[in-house]
Amino acid sequence: MILKLIPKSISCKLKMGQNLPPERKKLLLKHLEERGTPLDLLSANAIRQLS
Repeated sequence: MILKLIPKSISCKLKMGQNLPPERKKLLLKHLEERGTPLDLLSANAIRQLS
């Protein structure tokens, strides 16, 4: 038997450091900025906006 599944909706969850202690969050942001890839910088900005 061959089936074709067609989703009706798609959702996702993002973990953006909401539950991290402030010092750990600062360290994470520092490392993201030091690495400096475009995705790292976008992630750091998103984390700051949610804080």
